[in-house]
Amino acid sequence: MIASIGSPTYDVAACGDNPRNFYIWSGLGCTPTVGLGLALAQPDKRVLVVTGDGDVLMALGSLATIGVKQPKNLAIVCLDNGHYSASGMQPSATKAGVDLAEAARACSCRVRDIGLNLAAHLIPFPERRIARSKRARCR
Repeated sequence: MIASIGSPTYDVAACGDNPRNFYIWSGLGCTPTVGLGLALAQPDKRVLVVTGDGDVLMALGSLATIGVKQPKNLAIVCLDNGHYSASGMQPSATKAGVDLAEAARACSCRVRDIGLNLAAHLIPFPERRIARSKRARCR
């Protein structure tokens, strides 16, 4: 698993570290290409990239290469919150209407777009805190 800068890295690490995890702590825009490189270098291993909209926006060109190469062992999960979370919650281009799923489709990537309204699924803070602490201890 490759986790991008910001929340994805913290969330993946909180679920339990694993020697196969690779955390990109400060490289905005490189996670999709790191995932592609690993998928091509290790075709017998499944590669999961967990990233955000800011990272993918900074790496739009990588979607074209991923679409051309079509690695069957690569999956990218993009958590689109419409902000650059790691640098202060500045609005990203997706907040203004840029559709990353459509961009990926235009690059011949296989896309499963799951549009979730996370605000409708939020748990009140005290309950969320307990749920998160239990999850972090599970392996």
